[in-house]
Parts: sequence; structure tokens; C-alpha cells
Amino acid sequence: SNLMQLRSAVLRSALGFLIAMIVIFPFMDEIFNFACTPLLSALPKGTSLLAVGVVSPVMGPLRTVLFAALILSLPWILLQIWYFVAPGLYQKSAVKPRASARGYKAPNRGYSGFQCIV
Repeated sequence: SNLMQLRSAVLRSALGFLIAMIVIFPFMDEIFNFACTPLLSALPKGTSLLAVGVVSPVMGPLRTVLFAALILSLPWILLQIWYFVAPGLYQKSAVKPRASARGYKAPNRGYSGFQCIV
């Protein structure tokens, strides 16, 4: 049951990331130019970015789009994580500590002011 819930949460998170990637992908050049504007303004006049590797002209904008899609889909991913974790936080069988002033007065309770409620 927990593995199925984890699987569905991971799949929904991946689907949200994929949808964000598809939405952002047509704007790849605009996003890359926007991200590189501070760098280009710091370079001397008449210079530009240089692609060192063979796949660098493709991988630079693609990485920028991947990070932008991750930022765009992060609220959805965090919501899916919360939906998976939240049911385990409210179980009745969990031991909940509570502060008690009687903990200091009663013998054999040590120095702790916390009691465990089952």
C-alpha cells in the first residue's frame, strides 16, 4: 500500500515536471538569453559566449530549461511529497510527548518534564 502510494506520488511529480518542461520548451532561447544577460553585460564589448564542447550549444539552453521547469513544477512536487507524508503524521498510535509540571514533582520520572501519552 505504501509502495503504491509512493509510486503514484513519484509518477505524478514526474508528470508535473514533464508538463512544465513541455510548456517551457518553446521558450528555450528566450529563457537562455534572459539567464545569460548579466553574464553578457559583464563581458568586454565585442565578445560573446564561446561553446567549448560539441554539444554545448544545445546542452546550455537545455539545462536552463530543465532548471526553469524544476522551479516551475516545484510547488506541485512538494505537494505530492506532502500528500505522501501527511497520513503518517496523524496516526493515533504515535507516542506524543506533552509538557507537564507534575513531571518534576513525581518521583522516579528523572529530570524530564515530558510524559508519553499512548
